[in-house]
Amino acid sequence: MSSFDTPRHKFRFKRDALRYDFITRDNTPNLLKLLETDGCLSLVKVESPTVTLPRIKALTTGSVPQFIDVVLNLLNTESATDSIIHQAVRYGKKIVFYGDDTWLKLYPNIFLRSEGTTSFYVYDYTEVDDNVTRNVWDELSRNDWDIMILHYLGLDHIGHITGPFSPLVKPKLQEMDEIVKKIYDLTLSENRIILVTGDHGMKDSGGHGGTTYSETRVPFLLLGESCSNDILSQSDIPLIISTFMGLSFPSNSIGKISTKILSSIKLEKLLYALNYNSLLLANKSDVCSEDIIKASDMYYSFLKGGDSSGVNEIVSLYDSCLRRMNSDLTHHSVTQDAVSLVFAIIALIYCLTGSILTILDVRNGIYSSEIIMFVIILICLLFKINRIFVVIFCLITVLLTINNLKQTLQHLFGTKIHLDIVLILSLNILHAISMAASSFIEEEHQIWYFYFTTFLLANYNKNNNIQVIIVLFLFRIIKQLNQTGDKWAAEPDISQWLLLADNSLYLHVLYIVSLVLIGIYCLKSICTNNLNKLITLIILVLIYSLKIYSPNYIILGQTIWYLIFINLAVTFKINILSLINTWILISTLLYRPQNLILIPFCIYTSRILSQRIESELILTISHLWLGNALYFCQGHSNSLASIDIGAGYVGLRDYNPVYVLLQLLSHTYSLPILSNLLLLYHCNNINVWNILAVFRLLIVFVTILISFVQRHHLFIWSVFAPKILLESSHTLMLLIQILIHHAFVFVIKLKKKNKFNLHVKVSI
Repeated sequence: MSSFDTPRHKFRFKRDALRYDFITRDNTPNLLKLLETDGCLSLVKVESPTVTLPRIKALTTGSVPQFIDVVLNLLNTESATDSIIHQAVRYGKKIVFYGDDTWLKLYPNIFLRSEGTTSFYVYDYTEVDDNVTRNVWDELSRNDWDIMILHYLGLDHIGHITGPFSPLVKPKLQEMDEIVKKIYDLTLSENRIILVTGDHGMKDSGGHGGTTYSETRVPFLLLGESCSNDILSQSDIPLIISTFMGLSFPSNSIGKISTKILSSIKLEKLLYALNYNSLLLANKSDVCSEDIIKASDMYYSFLKGGDSSGVNEIVSLYDSCLRRMNSDLTHHSVTQDAVSLVFAIIALIYCLTGSILTILDVRNGIYSSEIIMFVIILICLLFKINRIFVVIFCLITVLLTINNLKQTLQHLFGTKIHLDIVLILSLNILHAISMAASSFIEEEHQIWYFYFTTFLLANYNKNNNIQVIIVLFLFRIIKQLNQTGDKWAAEPDISQWLLLADNSLYLHVLYIVSLVLIGIYCLKSICTNNLNKLITLIILVLIYSLKIYSPNYIILGQTIWYLIFINLAVTFKINILSLINTWILISTLLYRPQNLILIPFCIYTSRILSQRIESELILTISHLWLGNALYFCQGHSNSLASIDIGAGYVGLRDYNPVYVLLQLLSHTYSLPILSNLLLLYHCNNINVWNILAVFRLLIVFVTILISFVQRHHLFIWSVFAPKILLESSHTLMLLIQILIHHAFVFVIKLKKKNKFNLHVKVSI
């Protein structure tokens, strides 16, 4: 398409987390005024997952990224192949870039000049944008570039920290509005186009990654050309830009051009672009091959004779076919390796049955064969072992699984099991089966709330019923602390009320009460010596100062981290209590003030459960339910948008993927981990890990199996894939807990053995 007349300069002004409803008279008055005379505003539908890296890929390649890009977004390791950036370079265009350094990872050594800013340090929403803006004015004084790409991050960071309704949002939008206006005025005499869009939106709670309307609807503003408003997919944008600039379309694109936005270009060029677009998609889809042939014949006849009487029909045919092919390709853009998925499912069945046998004491040994199985799985999947080997290994695994099932059934039929155990086990299995429905995944918190409260009521007829009443009363309140799920996530909750400026006193009181309760428990029940107690007290005071008065004070955050590990070192005796103390302090440091009350509630409820339940299995399951219920009370859901990114940066000056990931996982799964540690303290039996592992494997197995069966479901990327990712990370955290506990047990045994050997030598 090099025959097109191309503008000398094109600005691409990208705002991270720019919701469509942010474009208003109050927030962006200059933009809307310019659009009245020299541009248009279109609505862009964004595909899931709504995180930065896959969305940049969609904006530049015109393809639909895979869900694995969520992980690659965090690791920032992937580079793109063919895209509008590559096509522009091939046509001799020189590009400058400033903003999110994800672009520099995707497109290394491509830009004439560039400066990246880290997209992950969310507490910075000022310098991260100022660093972009200061380069803009220098570039406008130069004339050696053709395309300028700007990716501002401040709005996204504000959303992660304080949400879209924060008083910081409007000034930030007005700041960006002024910058666009200034760029427009300074380049008014040039043949240029200015585009403003967002990679994704922002959930009402502040995050992104899910599929809510506010996350998947962003604006597309075009200044400098006469055009009409339209509704687009994000994959359409590269083709629109390519058409304006006279570039070839990215080869992997499944997007379609918009005749409304391209209404200002010459008819010949529009028809050429439509024909080019249709041929590109026709190589990937045969949805309307006959209409494409008809439209192409009419187009070639037009080129030969110049008769424009049938032009409207040509445009209509092309436009209709492009929409149908785009819809078909988007629907089938999800590709899975069926053999690998079946392999993983069979292996999980084997691990599940093997773990059950370990719990039932049918065999000796813990996790040995299961660990070997996971190692073989990883080798096969990572190194793409020959399919014949995979099939043979699957057959061997099936035989081993059948043997495990045989032993399990023989043991169960010969053992008397109480009715209450059968009921509780059935409820866990029922929960796993419920994952087959997308609505049950979206509203999973309702299941755990019901299970937990029902279990407490079932234990009401024992002694000290006042304790059960207290727990039920408190739980009724804290489950309204953070709205979660899908249907009611945007409804007002206690946390939003506490964060209002007029209610800051109540927030302070609640935070102080939570810290005092945590301090009382740690100082009286956990701390083993006076030095341990003193450091714990200092840590809690410093955490209060950090969270209330100086949340961005990096040195203070680092000091607290050092003190936590010093506190563990001065415990002298490493045991389950020292681990509980350390974990409580870490969780307290990472938590937002309004959520801290969940920690003392978890401690108190665990104590009540341990006093009233004698069965090890039922006590383990009750703590499992407690941890899951509080996980959702904290505001989490099965949407990636509910992850509190800000918790990953406590005490960090810049983005470090290892530290950020560890802090994010620790914050996200802090309450399930705390309930496991409290369970281990009350139960003091290593077999609880086996029980927890079985139920963890069960939910992972069912989730993977259901996702495999429904891999062509409409909600595979928006519901089932995020569920697999979250359950996998939960399983990873459980595995880390098991390994750490076994390491401590090994060290303790080693110390006892050394003491015994020393005693023998002294006696001799």
